[in-house]
Amino acid sequence: METHIKAIIEEDLKAQEIYRLAEVKVTENLANIHKEKSKIQDEVWDKAKHFVETEKQKLTNQLTADQTERQKQYQTAFSALEREFNAQQDVWRKQIFEHVLKRGQ
Repeated sequence: METHIKAIIEEDLKAQEIYRLAEVKVTENLANIHKEKSKIQDEVWDKAKHFVETEKQKLTNQLTADQTERQKQYQTAFSALEREFNAQQDVWRKQIFEHVLKRGQ
């Protein structure tokens, strides 16, 4: 009977050691998972920041190009308007003068 009890105790001690080692392994795996989670989050965040910066630069470049084009269009339209005004100002002055003279009569 004593041999049976010793064998049971030995098996229990072995099982406790296996359980303890399993707990250690689970704890280590959880720590590794936590480290990997942080690493993956950092990688994803870095990629997202890089994407945002790249898109921001593209949009800034596009905005600058659009502003330059709008400025050119404005200058072209303004120059055409100024040329038209200069070409017509003598005619318009004469028309206004004649209109004022007719009203005065």
